[in-house]
Amino acid sequence: MDAGAIADIKRVKLGLTVRNLFEPSFRTERAGESLELTRQVRAGVAVRATDSLLLSMDADVTRTPDLAGDTRVLAVGAEQRFWQQRAAVRGGFRLNTVGDTCAVATLGASIAVRNGLFADGYVALGLDDTARDAFGIGLRVAF
Repeated sequence: MDAGAIADIKRVKLGLTVRNLFEPSFRTERAGESLELTRQVRAGVAVRATDSLLLSMDADVTRTPDLAGDTRVLAVGAEQRFWQQRAAVRGGFRLNTVGDTCAVATLGASIAVRNGLFADGYVALGLDDTARDAFGIGLRVAF
């Protein structure tokens, strides 16, 4: 079970999410072994600097075990909308605050093809030897 909350205060939004609230565990095919999903807590803030510019920051409050070691991610970003709010470009930066930094810079864009239908794309560039490059494109439906 996951849970979340958002406080919307004029131009500022505060958010909190909790994943694996009850830390469930599952039996595996290996005798005597189980898989436990640890609780993960993340907090964030978004500020609408202008009617078309959004600044954001979010951070893991807890450490999350990973195959490569523990992670606790800090991310910052900005999104600028234009063309009557139907298009947006965004950029950001994230890093792991424990262990390998895995620093990544990101750049993305979205365009509203029609109301509720969006075309999205992004590029992520690893800034050190521990982070990989990535890209993605997609079509998204929103209600």
